[in-house]
Amino acid sequence: MNLVKNSPLLIGVIVLIIIGIFADQAFLTLLNIKNLLRSSSILGTLAIGVTIVMLIREIDLSVGSLMAFTIILAIELTAEIESLFGVVAIQGGHYMIHGMGFLIFFTLLIGLLIGLFNGILVTKLKINSLITTLGVLYSARALSYIISGGHSIYLTKMKQLHWLGSGSMLGFPASFIIFLILGGIAAFLLKYTVIGRRIYAIGGNEKAAMFAGINTNAWKLATFAASGFCAALAALMYSSYLESADPQQAIGYELSAIAIVVLGGTTLEGGRGKVSSTLLAALVLGVLNNILELIGLRIWYQQVIIGCIIIAAVMPRYLGTKEI
Repeated sequence: MNLVKNSPLLIGVIVLIIIGIFADQAFLTLLNIKNLLRSSSILGTLAIGVTIVMLIREIDLSVGSLMAFTIILAIELTAEIESLFGVVAIQGGHYMIHGMGFLIFFTLLIGLLIGLFNGILVTKLKINSLITTLGVLYSARALSYIISGGHSIYLTKMKQLHWLGSGSMLGFPASFIIFLILGGIAAFLLKYTVIGRRIYAIGGNEKAAMFAGINTNAWKLATFAASGFCAALAALMYSSYLESADPQQAIGYELSAIAIVVLGGTTLEGGRGKVSSTLLAALVLGVLNNILELIGLRIWYQQVIIGCIIIAAVMPRYLGTKEI
């Protein structure tokens, strides 16, 4: 991590923590800190996938809806598979009681496959990624309602699954450690391996990358698949913490994830940005949201403040000065 380039974000985290301490005495409580880290982890995991896609000058708006669709479809598939072995996975139509392994596997697989589907539409059919993923956003959300019948499926009896959302590792929330590990792997691959060189080359100048012999379509497919996988992982974190899967969950999360990516310095022009900055930006937004909630600010005021901060963060780039 380049501390010099990330210093504004580091300073932002520190300043916000100081503000939080003075804003409300509950800020430094263990429960609040854990909740802050969990919420940052979920949005940050989404943002890691979106960062990778934006580095190749594309966009993925489907990730929020995938946080509902992947796990709801996975629950239904798990129930069908378990029934083949004479096992009842869903009790009373609303309580999942068996099949954790299948649930995790199918959730991640579905996210990966939908990411690939997005990539195929973009690379093979040449549909703009904004239009493609916007269509998938609406379709996946609608299918979540259709599959679930508009009802929540409760995971309260899946005790082992709860560790992912509510458990601890090394004194930190398990979801936060997973988020850091995923971010660390992504940052390493982008900075030190051929994967990063290819992605940055495509984002910087796709035609030049093609002339250099890079299979741009294959790499685009890989980035959309990575984004879908991250959305599915975030879905597991979110649902395991709330102990339910709901077709309404994570509405608007795609915009929050993009906000984190932009705040971290990744641009829509492609070829510029770092996952390490995305990790810090996730903490900045997480701490800010937490403070606004503690002081009782209504959600629409929170959104106005966050929107203004994002605009202020990218404005220097378009004014010809150094970006925050």
